[in-house]
Amino acid sequence: MNVKHIIILLFAGALLMPEALAHRYIANDGSHTSAENALPIGDIDLSQVVYHEVTENTRQLWLSFEAEAGVEAKIQIGVPLIERYRDFRPAFALLGPGLPPVDAVPFPIPEGYGGILYATDGIESPVIFNEEFTGTMSWQFDMQTYELPETGLYYIVGFVPSEELGKFWIAPGTREFFGLGDILSLPWVIYRVRTFHEVFFWGGILGWGYLGILLVLLALLLA
Repeated sequence: MNVKHIIILLFAGALLMPEALAHRYIANDGSHTSAENALPIGDIDLSQVVYHEVTENTRQLWLSFEAEAGVEAKIQIGVPLIERYRDFRPAFALLGPGLPPVDAVPFPIPEGYGGILYATDGIESPVIFNEEFTGTMSWQFDMQTYELPETGLYYIVGFVPSEELGKFWIAPGTREFFGLGDILSLPWVIYRVRTFHEVFFWGGILGWGYLGILLVLLALLLA
């Protein structure tokens, strides 16, 4: 077996690693703060995560997706486990055609749309989630499941009812799928996820596993 075959096997093993990333990472540059510039997330069934920092200029995070009537949208929200955010309670609204009227949200709702609001204000002890693959921890709120009433464009809007500044993440979908591009971008993803959680920039099962693979490849190439 030559070096090329070994490299292929190592990366194939990484691709087949069970629950390799827990959620597929979607980059957020902070500009997705309205319906007009919502971040498209594609298939609502695909397990994905978007991290967001709430600042004076980024009060909301708007995500968009298209779906057919009858599809289930599963959405979860969480907060990085950082002591100053212990009482931080974000919320999200699912907006779309055929949903009931919704009010008491600090942003305009697209014309003809209704919505469903999920708030975490009354939850005193959210679950602590240890994401071993990136080596990060979060306060995690229960997954919410909604059956979409009509075919069309939907929005998920994350925000903080108290208007406090802080950080939260939104994770739609549960079906896991990762390609070679996801594996190759792991160093960048690990760095972004860990710095968002304010821990050392490298670590977790994926981080040390990826570094180990690179060291093995380097040893083989130098042999």
